[in-house]
Amino acid sequence: DREISVIPNMVSPEFRPLDIEDKDKNYFDFLTAGRLVPLKRFDIVIEAFAKMFNNNPNVHLTVLF
Repeated sequence: DREISVIPNMVSPEFRPLDIEDKDKNYFDFLTAGRLVPLKRFDIVIEAFAKMFNNNPNVHLTVLF
């Protein structure tokens, strides 16, 4: 019996495909963002990334907090 509010995707329309010169780079960036608290489980993200891409120097993980 409570009112429910739906919040749409909050990704800015400023996000757009990479510029042509950026498409020529020879690596891939994963980006994750959030507060570094146990609830967010960044430990799982980092462990999974390390397991999958440990031997690939062309794949990067950036954690923004």
